[in-house]
Amino acid sequence: MSAKKAEAIFSKFVKSRLEDLLTHKKGLKIKADQSILTDVTCDYKGFLPRLIHGFAKVDVAIYFERAFDKGVLNSDLIHFYNDSYSKEGKIAIPLVILELKTGKLTTDGIRSRDIVAQKIKRIFPLSAYYFIAQKTNKSDMTLIRQGGNFTGFFIYKDEMEIEDLEMIVKKHIQPYIKNLKEQINKLASS
Repeated sequence: MSAKKAEAIFSKFVKSRLEDLLTHKKGLKIKADQSILTDVTCDYKGFLPRLIHGFAKVDVAIYFERAFDKGVLNSDLIHFYNDSYSKEGKIAIPLVILELKTGKLTTDGIRSRDIVAQKIKRIFPLSAYYFIAQKTNKSDMTLIRQGGNFTGFFIYKDEMEIEDLEMIVKKHIQPYIKNLKEQINKLASS
C-alpha cells in the first residue's frame, strides 16, 4: 500500500473517532483535508491592488467556520488562491490541527509541516498543531529538533490503537479546547 493511501486511511480513522468524541461541542466542525489560511500577499493587476490568500491543506482540522463580512471587506479586493471552500465566502478558524503520518518520515517532510505550523500559528496564534505518526522508527529527539512549531507530537512504533487516540483527545485536545474557550470568554468580558 502506498504511503499516501495509508495516510488517507489513517486520516479517515482519526476523523471518525474525533467526531465521536467531540461532536457535542457546540459549533465545532471536524474535517479531513481542510484548507487553512497561511498567508496573505498583495498583487497588482494593472494598478489595482488585490489581496491573494494562500492556504495549506491539513490532515484533520477542528475549527469554527466564519463567513466573511462583505460590509467590512470588499469581495472584489479578495482573490482566493486554489481554495473552493473560501470562495463560498467562508473561512475555517482552526482550534486544533492534526498532522498525521504513517510509515517512513523524512527530515524534509517534518520540516515542511513545521513551516506550515508556523505560518498557521502566525495567523491563528491560539490554535494548536499536533503531529501524530504511526508505524515509524523516528525518535522523539528528531521531532524536538525539527518540529519546534508543533504544540505537541505523538509517535507510535506500531499502528495506533483507538485507545491511543482517545488518550490524546482526552488528555490534550479536549483540555486545550476548554482552556481556549475560557481564555476567549475572559477576553470578551474584559
